Amino acid sequence: MKRICIFMLFCVCLIFASLSLANEDLEGSSDHPLFTRMPGFFIDSYQYQEFGIMEFMIGEDEVIEPEGIHTSIAYFIKDNVISPSEMQILRNHETAAAAIGGKVVYKDLNTIYILAETQNHKLYIRVSGYNGGESYGIETVEESQMRQDVVADVSVLQSALGTVGKVIISGIYFDFGTSVLKPESDPAVLEIARLLNNNANLNLHVVGHTDSVGSLETNLTLSKSRAQAVVQTLVEKYKIDLQRLKAHGVASLAPVASNRTKEGQALNRRVEIVEQ
Repeated sequence: MKRICIFMLFCVCLIFASLSLANEDLEGSSDHPLFTRMPGFFIDSYQYQEFGIMEFMIGEDEVIEPEGIHTSIAYFIKDNVISPSEMQILRNHETAAAAIGGKVVYKDLNTIYILAETQNHKLYIRVSGYNGGESYGIETVEESQMRQDVVADVSVLQSALGTVGKVIISGIYFDFGTSVLKPESDPAVLEIARLLNNNANLNLHVVGHTDSVGSLETNLTLSKSRAQAVVQTLVEKYKIDLQRLKAHGVASLAPVASNRTKEGQALNRRVEIVEQ
């Protein structure tokens, strides 16, 4: 609730600060790609993050914190323009969101919370009207997993294998429900290849893990297919001898966190290497 209150206070304060500013969009800002603006408004505040978090109410005193592509935009009415009502602003966005399958999951005073869900991702939308309709804010998160920019190097991998005999490989990505290794996984796979090249006698089990969403049978197949995709890349791209690698999939049978939370599920979706 704290971030919601801060967001609302921030927007209200900007109402007064903006009175002395030109009625022009903030430099570098733009409308959300899914929503046009209400007529007669300009953008006064804008933030875009490749990975961020927002508070999203799904019921009274029930708040979740989706993570992913985060956008926050504050709009203000231009001088000498008659403002719409707060209800008009909210209803316009509710109708627009319905076109992409969005549904209001909660209403709180001058704010609506909309969830648009497809098979591949979820879009969380919060729209708030202020000052009788003279300003409004829209904040969204398109749920996604953070890109892992920092990956363990060879020395870290070798140390972990020597200490516990296995290591989780950060920075390996697959599209939802598939075993196609994404290009941004290359730095992590390269470090595995370097580890193997630096240790001629080292052989590895590559083990895929999933969360518990879906059936066990499906996840066993998926987790093994993902491990095989990593093995295939090591063999084909980095010329590692296939005899040194074995692919396995254990689905959700070896979690490192609870599958009852989104955060735990994210941690459980992983690839590990284990010394043979």
